[in-house]
Amino acid sequence: MPTDFSKSPEGHIAPLFPFAPMIMYAKMPMDLVRRMNKYANKTVKDEKKAKSLDHSNNLVGKLKQEFLIESNELDNIYLFLIML
Repeated sequence: MPTDFSKSPEGHIAPLFPFAPMIMYAKMPMDLVRRMNKYANKTVKDEKKAKSLDHSNNLVGKLKQEFLIESNELDNIYLFLIML
């Protein structure tokens, strides 16, 4: 029987064991989703920055663009998460 997470509150984290390896379900807070989308949109618009952060050649499969998140932004995301 599938697990229903539709009523889970933001920030909810739960381990799942649907098969051998454990996976995690997490419902990200919308503030964090907006912050990450804003960062991604800003990075994509800056072609030089997007090119310097492009990581798509290091991944399996054909991706048009997949960029790394700068360490200072990761620090900001971490600070946001510990404040929850």
